[in-house]
Amino acid sequence: SSSSSSSSDNASNSKQASTKNNEQQQDNKQHQASDNNNNDKHKNKHKNNDDNDEEENADGSSIDRSKDPPSIWLQLVALVMALFGLLVLWLALPLLWTAERVQAARRSLSSSAWSDVKSIKPDEVDPDIDGQFLHVQGTLNSTTAVFDRCFPSVGFDSGCLKLRTTCEVYRWIETCERSTEASRAGAEGRNSPSGLTYRYHRAWCDSFEPDFHFQDACGHSNGPRPEIPLGVVEESCINVLLGKFTLPPALLEPLDDFQDISDKIGPVVTAKMLSQPVKFHLDDNGY
Repeated sequence: SSSSSSSSDNASNSKQASTKNNEQQQDNKQHQASDNNNNDKHKNKHKNNDDNDEEENADGSSIDRSKDPPSIWLQLVALVMALFGLLVLWLALPLLWTAERVQAARRSLSSSAWSDVKSIKPDEVDPDIDGQFLHVQGTLNSTTAVFDRCFPSVGFDSGCLKLRTTCEVYRWIETCERSTEASRAGAEGRNSPSGLTYRYHRAWCDSFEPDFHFQDACGHSNGPRPEIPLGVVEESCINVLLGKFTLPPALLEPLDDFQDISDKIGPVVTAKMLSQPVKFHLDDNGY
């Protein structure tokens, strides 16, 4: 009886130990499964973020889309850009060659001209150099008088190469603007026919315009045309010397370093008119 009881107790203890081991193993499996699930979720998340371009085949193998060749549109764009670059290069080469050829020709002509030009002093005159290219440097001297045709009192007996006179008239000027508001309101006014607005102001001008051309001539009279010629009038000396050489008139045309001579001709100048002489007085803007 005593032995049977001990066996029974041992069996009971063995069953309890076995049950505890089974429970512990189940808990370990559950923890392991939970850890595996977390690892799988983390791997899937990392895979979705970093390997977005990877896909799986039917057999489970992965495909990396990032290594796929570019689409047909990208290939066409690249081809068009390459062809355009070749076209630009093909057009640029002849232009560069032509420009370089022109520059070379200019340099050749310039060097050839300077090699043919002979530098001499303005007081040296040699009949043997007649018809050759010469380089002369010196001071120009005028030997004849220069006078203004409209202002006989303005002139110089010597020391003047060119004399420039600018004559202007103070008159009315008409400007025309298209006005949308005037067109909407009806253009029955004579100052704005067909939606046009005419404005008038006074200013100095080097040309004359009769007032009968104005849309509204009333109160905007410019009077008769002036007798003196308006605009710029130049008088050049007919005999200019550079040392012993006579300067041709064509070389006087580029000279444009004019100076104000109002302090030399006085405060009053007289203009020669057909009817009667007219005096002009000096002020801040001229005579």
